[in-house]
Parts: sequence; structure tokens; C-alpha cells
Amino acid sequence: LYLPPNLNFSLLQLNNLTSQLPEPFILVGDLNSHNQLWGSNITDRKGTIIEEFVEDHLTILNDGNATHLCSRTGTMSCIDLSICSPTLTPDLNWEVMKLFHGGGHFPIKITINTHIQDT
Repeated sequence: LYLPPNLNFSLLQLNNLTSQLPEPFILVGDLNSHNQLWGSNITDRKGTIIEEFVEDHLTILNDGNATHLCSRTGTMSCIDLSICSPTLTPDLNWEVMKLFHGGGHFPIKITINTHIQDT
């Protein structure tokens, strides 16, 4: 999912998006929002909307590590989020990879810790 920096969105729009996804799900993307909940130094309006979106029925996997390097300012931020259904949370590990491939965003690795049996 990509939410451009200048895009205004609402809680209703986010709820409408996830209502179309089959459970359980993982939603990842560059959401261009800041909240101390996922490691930002500040909480902006978009971060508050996403916090409200998540607090009742979802989990943010981010652990506070920066996910983006701004080439213009050299600052790090946490604008790439990984959100999932709570039933998946115990079985997932979230990690920012230190291999930087350009473009400003660090790759994120989500590992599922559940053994899937062959049938």
C-alpha cells in the first residue's frame, strides 16, 4: 500500500480497505505517517488516524527501527508499516534488513514461524 505524503485519508477509508481483505491478512506499505507507537519522534495527524485504525482490531509489527532514509536530509524515519490480523502476531517476526538497495526504503523481512505440513 502506498499513501503519498500529500494524500488526506480517513479512518473510514482504511476500515473500508481492510473490510475487503480475507482474514487473516498482512498489510504492508509506505504510509508516510509518523507516530511514536511505531518509532517516530513525533505523532502527526496521519499517524493518529492509523493508530485509531489499528487499536481496536489489528497489530503493528514495527519494532521502532527506522525503515526509510531521506536522501535530501539524511534523516531516518519509520514510515513503512507492517500491520496484521492479531491472530498472526504470535507467529510472525519482523525485521528491517540492513542491506540498502537505494530508493530510500530499507527492505523489511517478515518471517512466519509456523511449520506448514505437506499434504
